[in-house]
Amino acid sequence: LSALEDFPSDTIADLVDPDSVYYFDTRLEDFQTRYIWSDSIDAARDWMVQKFLDWGYTDVTTPSFEWNGGWHYNVMAVKPGWAEPDKVIVIGGHYDSITYGVSPGPMEYAPGADDNASGTVVALELARILSDVPLRKTVIFMPFTAEEVGLLGSAEAAKNFRNDGTNLEVMLNFDMVAHDPDDLRRLSLSSGENTAYRTIT
Repeated sequence: LSALEDFPSDTIADLVDPDSVYYFDTRLEDFQTRYIWSDSIDAARDWMVQKFLDWGYTDVTTPSFEWNGGWHYNVMAVKPGWAEPDKVIVIGGHYDSITYGVSPGPMEYAPGADDNASGTVVALELARILSDVPLRKTVIFMPFTAEEVGLLGSAEAAKNFRNDGTNLEVMLNFDMVAHDPDDLRRLSLSSGENTAYRTIT
């Protein structure tokens, strides 16, 4: 990709606020753990719901599913499109976190600043800056849960979209967007068979 300074400054991308991004990431980290069996993950879910409501989203839900004896919750905020509302784009990232082999363990400490508060923050910041921007197609902002134990939240969302007959054009999933151990400032994109959205320049 081109250097950041090569991008035009009169685009929606210019509305991204580094202070906002930093605040969202550190706030998610401050829950101490977002492990799926902790009480803190429920607090993180409720905090995100309130942020969507604060930005004016009125269709905000927490779709639930049962797994391994417990209930788990995705977060979903819907922004209807003005021209093609039946065509849907999903923007998401998992908000649960986990640690392995580190004391005191994920029930008490799994802040997940990079994996994956960073990806969740992309969905939150896009929701913030797009809240008052008319969009042709419907966009669903979806922080989802239980990724670290087997991609469960996103699989549940995909099943629900299929069962509902949703015309889902693309799901943009952000994971560990701050992971840059070699300071290369690279962006890796991957997709399935349909590369249309991946190749947009």
